[in-house]
Amino acid sequence: HEGESAEIICPYDSIYKSKPKSLCKEKCSTRDRNTLNATVREEKETKTDRLTLNDDVTASVFTGTITGLTAEDAGKYWCAVTLERDLNYLYTHLIVIMNEELNLTKYEGDDVSIQCKHQDEDQKSFCKAHEASMCVKDGVSLETIRDDRFSFSDEASTGVFTVNITDLREEDSGIYWCGAHVIIKVNIT
Repeated sequence: HEGESAEIICPYDSIYKSKPKSLCKEKCSTRDRNTLNATVREEKETKTDRLTLNDDVTASVFTGTITGLTAEDAGKYWCAVTLERDLNYLYTHLIVIMNEELNLTKYEGDDVSIQCKHQDEDQKSFCKAHEASMCVKDGVSLETIRDDRFSFSDEASTGVFTVNITDLREEDSGIYWCGAHVIIKVNIT
């Protein structure tokens, strides 16, 4: 959630315990290096304004903790171990749920258009809370949402995609999550 902390946990094989480790955002390669800060070595802690890197060689876990999360922190992160000529890495996605909410009150039979923000490469999703099958991801409906009342349009150049629901029904009421790596809460009543 916006303003809170996130911990990115990076397990690694114990044979790499003496190797330098890095946490990168978006790209992480030997040529195009975008590390969030200096690497950390053997049980040392590195700290910047909002980021703490810690390498626990006993547990073979490298951890990056980001405090005071903002929308800009959302995205793909790479946990990297520097080898002689290359990097060995794995990635994870950090999703930030914003404190803003969109509250919509409509009548049965009404139509509604909901605009959600995204960045070009993000997977865009509109999902009903607590009902994983009630989801539209990148314009494709999952399981339950199969009828033509739900439509999806993407205006990529504006960083917005729109979900349209026609002929609203009482069962459409509830909480939805809308966005990509940056998510907002939508209440439909």
